[in-house]
Amino acid sequence: MLLLLLACAPERSLPVETSPPPAFNLQVPPLVTGATTTLRISGAPPGATVRVLASRDTASPGFCPAALAPDCLAVAAPLIRLGSATVSPLGFATFSLRVPDGVPERLELQAYTTASGAPLLSNAVVADTYVDTEDEDGDGLKNLHELALGTNLIDPDSDDDGLPDGEERQHWTGPLDPDSDDDGLADGDEALLGADPLDPDSDGDGLTDGDEDTLGTDPLDPDSDGDGLTDDEAALHGTDPRLADTDGGGLDDGLEVAAGSDPLDPGDDVPASCGDGAVQSGEGCDDGNTLPYDGCSDACAVESGALCAGTSPTTCGKLVINEVDYNQVGADTGEFVELYNAGTAPVDLTDVALILMNGSTNAEYFFNGTSGTANVARRIRLSSATPLEAGDLLPPGAFLVVHNAAVSVPGGVAHTSTVGGSTLTQDCLQNGDPDAIGVVDLLTLHVFDALSYRGAIAAGAIAGLPGTFSFVEGSPSMEPTEDADLSSAGALVRTPDGYDTQDNAADFVFRATVTPGVANL
Repeated sequence: MLLLLLACAPERSLPVETSPPPAFNLQVPPLVTGATTTLRISGAPPGATVRVLASRDTASPGFCPAALAPDCLAVAAPLIRLGSATVSPLGFATFSLRVPDGVPERLELQAYTTASGAPLLSNAVVADTYVDTEDEDGDGLKNLHELALGTNLIDPDSDDDGLPDGEERQHWTGPLDPDSDDDGLADGDEALLGADPLDPDSDGDGLTDGDEDTLGTDPLDPDSDGDGLTDDEAALHGTDPRLADTDGGGLDDGLEVAAGSDPLDPGDDVPASCGDGAVQSGEGCDDGNTLPYDGCSDACAVESGALCAGTSPTTCGKLVINEVDYNQVGADTGEFVELYNAGTAPVDLTDVALILMNGSTNAEYFFNGTSGTANVARRIRLSSATPLEAGDLLPPGAFLVVHNAAVSVPGGVAHTSTVGGSTLTQDCLQNGDPDAIGVVDLLTLHVFDALSYRGAIAAGAIAGLPGTFSFVEGSPSMEPTEDADLSSAGALVRTPDGYDTQDNAADFVFRATVTPGVANL
């Protein structure tokens, strides 16, 4: 059992002196049973032998009055001889001590010497004892660990930084250093903010976390106001790192600096406009142009189905169904679906699939006419097409064609005519009244595009996915088909490529010339 010597008081504290002014001084650190610790003596006669005793009688201060015999044993309470030490020429002595088991819970310690004849007494120290395996202050550290670290056994936060000593060990911060990274912000405050108490600049913007706290900026965001200048750069330019437009002139500080204007002068701000390549207030995107149908509209809004990123400028991937031939004169051996990336950024096809929807059941069907989760291997995953860019990316302006084997696709165009090891040959696409096609990311459930033909499918179920999905944009395409209506070749097409008003009836027209993998006519 480990015993720690602390103060005798209504509440536990560090060892305290209880005797009148002493002839020399005794310092008592926490003592551990079975472990070696050091008592320190100062101000004693040089060369003298100093003895240390302990008593369980703590009712009155001091148990070794000078009038007693030199051996200082004539007291009522039983004494424990702790040992002796020789005082150095400067009046100091250290005393190595191993405290035995069975020490009472409360002790009084006092040292004396008879080197000068009459006994000279040190201060008396009353101390409480603690068990090594307990956590007296509830800070998450056992008493023995606190002793080893030098932390306060009865104060859960030895350095008063807001982090209990046990949590400091978890954060690898110093339990005796309130600001371990010297950034001007206490360790506890950094932990509360989510900052790194071991990194003076948690967000790497050039300002210490303490400076950010003083300024009112975010120590976890290098650009607290999102103006394109890091907080440190804002300080260099004299702008307010908490305001995107310091001078209130209508242009963010970062754009002013990039344009060479003064971010502190509202008079030289050029009014922001859609198409300038920088996202401003009220804009959802800005790709540097005012062209529609490329993912970022002519009004700088993200178009339906597009995936956009960035602010200076914005780039968007926009994958659309661009041409469909689902019904031919005679046998349906020339079926195909052409997709087109009308955006300005590549589209990741890793988890993207071509979904076919049966209007009779409002459920997904597959290329061999089957349905249900047991047959999802017959679903076309677009990452199976070749060639694609590294990472299964379809670049901007590129086509991808899913087709029957009899359909010819130009070289270099991404395409596939197989699924589940089988070649697509005939009757892979249903002929409507109604049916639908969709392009869906099976992981994120993002719907890139959908086309309902010969009627609308507003709530279709995809095998293995929760809920239903709309497979119609606006009104369905009611364009004629070759076999039933025209008895001549042709396909449903967007013209020009990528034309997308979010209305199937307006976006798709019938053209007699089919163009799988090349621009529509």
